[in-house]
Amino acid sequence: NLTDPPIPPLKPDVGYELLDDNQDLHIWNRFDSYYFNASNGIQFTNHKDDYWSTNVLMLGYYNNDVWNLIYRTDELSGFNKNIKTDNETFVNATLWKDLTYQGYDFRLAIRYYLGVDDNELTVIPYIKNLDENDIPYVLGFGWELKDIQIDMTSSGDYIDINGSSYFLNQTLDETYKDMD
Repeated sequence: NLTDPPIPPLKPDVGYELLDDNQDLHIWNRFDSYYFNASNGIQFTNHKDDYWSTNVLMLGYYNNDVWNLIYRTDELSGFNKNIKTDNETFVNATLWKDLTYQGYDFRLAIRYYLGVDDNELTVIPYIKNLDENDIPYVLGFGWELKDIQIDMTSSGDYIDINGSSYFLNQTLDETYKDMD
């Protein structure tokens, strides 16, 4: 009797996997791969073994136009994960952590969305008030990106924020208010 060896299953065009004892989250589509620290959502790259960048989400508030830092994700760990995919059209990875600041309870979250035909990763940070009382601060996000390379290049790469594009090989200090 002659038989063929078993054929390993092919990866779907879009999906996810947890690697390195669930420490790293890998999501992909037919065009690209992205890797994250599964404990806090930072450190994304397209080439896990070759290059890591630093991508840190920060939460703070404004008081008289002065930014006051509350939390940085690179100083936190133990984020919860909710990862969904239909293995055909999308993968949606949401990482969140419930936090307290000056007696107010809230959820800090970051969602990564990738469609099967998307040329870019969509990143959606958000804050959810877990208290019955309103938080009396104008909360905001800071985002620190360092050493970004897309497809192993450092030129021609850009980020789109609220309809404006910025090249990543420059230093920026941008402020946006009332973003959708």
